[in-house]
Amino acid sequence: MANDKTALVTQWTPGEELLAEVRRIAGAMVTEGRAPGVAYGIVTRGGLVAGGGVGQAVLDGPEPTTGSVFRIASMSKSFTAAAVLLLAERGALRLDSPVSTYVPEFGQIRPYTQDSPPVTVAHLLSMCSGLATDDPWADRQESLPAEAFQAEVAQGLRAVAAPGLAYEYCNTGYALLGAIVSRVTDRPFTEFVRETFMAPLGLENTTYDYTTVPAERLTTGYFKYKATWEPQDFTGPGAYSSIGGVLSCVDDLAVWVQWLADGFPARDGLDAGPLSRASRRMMQTAHIDIPPVLRSGSARGRLTVQESNELGGYGYGLFINWDPVFGVNAEHPGGYPGYGTSMRWHLDSGLGVIVLANGRYAPSRVLSDRLLRLVLADADAAGRTLVPWPEARAAALAITAALAGGGDPFEAVPLTMNVVMDLSLERRRADLAEALAKVGPVAADAAPQILESEVTSEAHLVWTLPAERGKLRCEIKLSPQGQPAVQTLLIAPLAAVPKDDLVVTSPRMRVAW
Repeated sequence: MANDKTALVTQWTPGEELLAEVRRIAGAMVTEGRAPGVAYGIVTRGGLVAGGGVGQAVLDGPEPTTGSVFRIASMSKSFTAAAVLLLAERGALRLDSPVSTYVPEFGQIRPYTQDSPPVTVAHLLSMCSGLATDDPWADRQESLPAEAFQAEVAQGLRAVAAPGLAYEYCNTGYALLGAIVSRVTDRPFTEFVRETFMAPLGLENTTYDYTTVPAERLTTGYFKYKATWEPQDFTGPGAYSSIGGVLSCVDDLAVWVQWLADGFPARDGLDAGPLSRASRRMMQTAHIDIPPVLRSGSARGRLTVQESNELGGYGYGLFINWDPVFGVNAEHPGGYPGYGTSMRWHLDSGLGVIVLANGRYAPSRVLSDRLLRLVLADADAAGRTLVPWPEARAAALAITAALAGGGDPFEAVPLTMNVVMDLSLERRRADLAEALAKVGPVAADAAPQILESEVTSEAHLVWTLPAERGKLRCEIKLSPQGQPAVQTLLIAPLAAVPKDDLVVTSPRMRVAW
């Protein structure tokens, strides 16, 4: 069976009214005094479709553009994770191997308990190594020489949890991943990333070395002390570059976001690489839960203040968030002494946003959350899009035809053995007769009306059929066999939901019927 789901690509372009609102929201970074300047962009599966800047790239200088280069800080972790996964694909390392396999001095770690298992590469990737959170100390370590980092690790790092049990955002874990890449490849980490990802993807203005950025493109980072913006010094590459050392611009990051988002949906066809779509999906799958942040009250009109709840986990180099309306999105913020950045995209539609600001720890993540919700609402994006199995669609149509023509739906489709064992056909037919007596005959021209919010997989369909005095609700689930058959077949009058009943909402579902 073909599995080409490229037809699910969202065809959407932003209108002028939306673009004006996007600029207003992004500009809150400046109007609310969180940064001198901000650059932003909107990304689709086709690439960057809109972007711009507000404020100043350099004090008393020009407005930022989509080509202005910012330090992207911890957004860099997605590059690090991609490098590690590429080496895993090549067989050069294993994600389930202990870190000490590649960095022997890590063996001096002081474990949380005597029964703690070894910290693995996967633990580092998913921020569940148990190593203590190290913001903002680690943000000042970028230029640390490799020898000094090696000595630091050899002294014995400290844990606050057993590996694999709890989320703990540890930059030093990603510094260790950078060291692993260097040792496995026998090359500088930054060089490996540049040659395997930045160059092949055409990220011409993305680098770990600020001295290679043309002065007219380079955005200065600032710290606000009282009412004065003070410029921050740039740092050069070192042992901690793998945690946040990348400099880039909206133009290049749009390519990076588009490439990561192209991991979805899983499908047949050419995989252009350089990292497989399967590994990119691993990056965008939560491997450890993050305790939810539930908020009440209001941001009181301040756009740079978070007011929505946060539910999700950490993947490999990316945060994975669950939106109650639009479903899953992947993102990563970045905070450095002179910058605050964020990239965020919706897994189902591939729509995304980028926000880069030149103020210390500027809350770009808050704005990217607001902007993505705005874009998804304008595009009428679904939380998840499913393409039913051809056998599921054929079964639904056969059952519909039988009901509309006065036939027997239980003879219209192949049934698995459990169907009769669960409830005899005699009883099923009697129940159907009662249902039809209540709602009347099904319309002769009835067509399935899919209840998208209730469908859970490609082997599952729920639909209604119009009848004389109401509607029938039909549901089927197919077996996972090579030649699937119907293992669940339910037909009953569609029940009305009392107005005072609790209604549980779920993210928007779309079934490509």
